[in-house]
Amino acid sequence: MISNPIALSTCWNSHRHKNGYDMLEEIADLGFEWTELSHGVRITLVPGIHKAVQEGVVKVISVHNFCPLPHGTQHAAPNLYEPSSLDDRERTQWLKYSCRSVDFASEVGAKYMVVHLGSVHFFWRGVADKLTKYLDNKKPADPFSDDRYQEMLGKAQEKLRQKKEKHMELLHDSLDALVPYAEEKGVTLGFENREDLEELPMDEDMPPLLDEYSAYQNVGFWYDPGHSQEKNDYGVLTPKQVLEQNGPFMKGVHFQDYTDEGKGHRALGDGLIDFDPIFKYLNPETPCILELSPSASPEGILRSKDYLEEKLRNG
Repeated sequence: MISNPIALSTCWNSHRHKNGYDMLEEIADLGFEWTELSHGVRITLVPGIHKAVQEGVVKVISVHNFCPLPHGTQHAAPNLYEPSSLDDRERTQWLKYSCRSVDFASEVGAKYMVVHLGSVHFFWRGVADKLTKYLDNKKPADPFSDDRYQEMLGKAQEKLRQKKEKHMELLHDSLDALVPYAEEKGVTLGFENREDLEELPMDEDMPPLLDEYSAYQNVGFWYDPGHSQEKNDYGVLTPKQVLEQNGPFMKGVHFQDYTDEGKGHRALGDGLIDFDPIFKYLNPETPCILELSPSASPEGILRSKDYLEEKLRNG
């Protein structure tokens, strides 16, 4: 018997619906007992969501900050405000809408909230620009063994390390305010690994950040294998290394596949990701969220669901 909640994120269909009830009913009609409310949930969808949850159409296992979207925002914008921003007003807005997302999670019975943790900003070009251009032009078979590229990567990472400290200090301040609030509401925060080089924390900083908040039972790691594959393509860290470093802190997974062409959020089996190493880090209660593109077909979604069920059933 499978105890892990298998959910479909509303990132697949929220843009197509004007009524939150219809949005969740579509997910339930595909055979899902659980859903994740994504960072594309507009405020106008909320009444229908409440109605669907109250009627038992589907259960909500997690929300993705910001959820619902801030007033006036009509499209997914998880980085609209950042907890690491140097702007006091932006951090205030981040905390306001993050606490609002925690409240919403509590209202709909969600146990988890996925959180992005900000970034380092550069006035002109970011550190990834030259790296991306090199990879696009040279197309090295293995960026980990390309000496010239690794030299460029090392310089880019050093620039990030030199500039990140103030941002990390502010991130800690923001989390120090949010974590206790979420704990009081019974919501667990999942710090998601990110794909862009300039997003925080740097990969080396995620384990100590998680360890720092280990006294709180409501903080952990949220793994996205697609993001991990992108970092692999940058020659930064392999998916195996990401899991070895952060797997013991695992709270949830965004399952998505990722193609050779760099297209993410594909149905499982439509890309190149090896999902097998993930399962040994899952507890029986760890939610497994299908975070798939709006272009995913119902057939691809059901195939992905079947894959997860078989893996979880057979261990």
